[in-house]
Amino acid sequence: MKKKIITLTILFTVAANPQNFVKSISSIKDAQREGTFLLKDGDDDPDPVMLDCASFLFGLTFELRSSKKFFQLYQSECYQAYWDIKDWTENSQRACLKADFGSWQWSLEKQADGCEASDH
Repeated sequence: MKKKIITLTILFTVAANPQNFVKSISSIKDAQREGTFLLKDGDDDPDPVMLDCASFLFGLTFELRSSKKFFQLYQSECYQAYWDIKDWTENSQRACLKADFGSWQWSLEKQADGCEASDH
């Protein structure tokens, strides 16, 4: 029951303010806890995205302006995102992370020249 309340709270918080988010990723770094990673565009990136593959709820935490938004992932999605980003960045390629908080769609793609918002 507690899990359902937490999930519903997260859904209602984000649904009240739908937003598109696009992030170019050039590196993945270990965060403070095991199984958590910072997705960054350069070492001086002020707004990294947290990929959490170890907590009760797997997902991505975005810091947007002065608020945080959470995008829940399945366990397999979390691990696949980690391995894709790790592989691409170790081979000097960038990843492009896109999240639409209105429709709960997300994508991760390999990008040679960064990424841009798409019109859809």
